[in-house]
This record gives sequence, structure tokens and C-alpha cells, in this order.
Amino acid sequence: MLRGNPYRGKEQDVWALGILLYTIVYKENPFYSIDEIMDHDLRVPYVMSEECLDLIRKMLDRDVERRIGIGDVLKHEWCIIGEEALDDL
Repeated sequence: MLRGNPYRGKEQDVWALGILLYTIVYKENPFYSIDEIMDHDLRVPYVMSEECLDLIRKMLDRDVERRIGIGDVLKHEWCIIGEEALDDL
């Protein structure tokens, strides 16, 4: 959308969820300006888990065609690990 492309609902929703997940995990915004969104690498303050970071990176892929879909988000290893941990409670 920032490049003037039309809204692509599901892909933009995954992007927004990626921003939310990043913010919850790192307690800060992943980007602070339009320039950062468009051109800079994702800032990673620390690695909470490789699986979590992998999911965030896939959700925040700038290339809409490569960006993970919501179905694959739910099947991602990080989500499955969390689901298994809840089952153990």
C-alpha cells in the first residue's frame, strides 16, 4: 500500500499481525518511519527463540508474494510449539 499498490486484504492482515507480534515480543515498534519500512532490515534487539524470529520475519516480508499466509502462520513451528505447551498444562 505504501508504494501505491491496491489493498490486498489477507496479505496486509498478516503484515499487521507481524507488527503486533513483534511489538508484543520486543516491547517496541519494528519500524519508526516509512523509510525503515521500505528499505531497512528488520531490527532484532535479541533472539527470544529462533522459531519466533523466523515467524516474525516471514510475516514482515516486504514481498507480498513471498509473505507467509495466515494458514501457514497457524501451521508454523512456533505456533505448534505454543499449542503443545498449552496441552501440557
